[in-house]
Amino acid sequence: MSTIIILPDNRKDEDSCKSTVISLPNPNTGIQTRYLLTTTLSSTTLSELTMIEHSDPHSTILASESSDEKGEIVSSGTVVLATPMNPLFLIVPTLGRYEHQYRTWEDLSDALLVASPAFKQLFNILESKITSITDTTEPAPGLLCYKLSEQKLLAKLTSIIDKMANNLPASLQKIHVDRLLAPAKTGGDRAPEEIFNLARQRVAVKILAERYLPPTIAAKLKNSFRQQDAILEEFVTKLKKERAEEMERHQMLSASVSANGKRTRFEAEDEEIQKSKKAVVNKKPSVGVRKLAKADTSGMSKLSTFFSKK
Repeated sequence: MSTIIILPDNRKDEDSCKSTVISLPNPNTGIQTRYLLTTTLSSTTLSELTMIEHSDPHSTILASESSDEKGEIVSSGTVVLATPMNPLFLIVPTLGRYEHQYRTWEDLSDALLVASPAFKQLFNILESKITSITDTTEPAPGLLCYKLSEQKLLAKLTSIIDKMANNLPASLQKIHVDRLLAPAKTGGDRAPEEIFNLARQRVAVKILAERYLPPTIAAKLKNSFRQQDAILEEFVTKLKKERAEEMERHQMLSASVSANGKRTRFEAEDEEIQKSKKAVVNKKPSVGVRKLAKADTSGMSKLSTFFSKK
């Protein structure tokens, strides 16, 4: 059985591109997890690996949209999807452990290497980005120290959440947004766009909090969005009430129609019969019959005389 790995489309220089699977602690759980590290002459990209398994036997067709070549059918039960992720998430747990303490990069790098030797391959990219979520101080010339800044971190996370909310996959949009805000009745008014944005935002917050952040930081992130969440929850609660009322109305209407149908069925059938009889009685005579009725019959014997006894 083969394993298919779908790589991100960011490898500009195929000749110098190198991909390696490394093991790093998951930022949310701390469990060692496999990631894909892709390096080129000009960039380093970290991707998380998501395994998609199928319980039933199946085959996968591999083909290129830009090529006329025939595709290849692969018998496989496993597909691994590599999705680029921000490596900053991986250093947040280490910074969070020191809380309000300033630490040198050497201190932080030593702590990262204890968690996983593979962090050494990310030092350049982490050191260049760490100032976006930390406060810094320089107690001595050339000695830079870092401390996690809650304000900077939340600002960074909010920026990421906005991008995620604006590019939510169609499947997540349908399940977690469209169904949540569906009108109480067919043809009902659509929820305001502001409410839709809040629903998308909630999905993005949930994903970050439950997959990429340690529990303490995740709780602070959720707390920072409590006002927006309260507005959304108030609207959803009202919508649920309207749905319940609409369902109750439909049930009462269905029960009434069913009861009326049973009660008046024979009356309705009798009414149809009476209408048919009335139509026969009130049927207009033909043109010939009307002309015959107007004819002068004086002096003519009645038809019954021809059948009387002589």
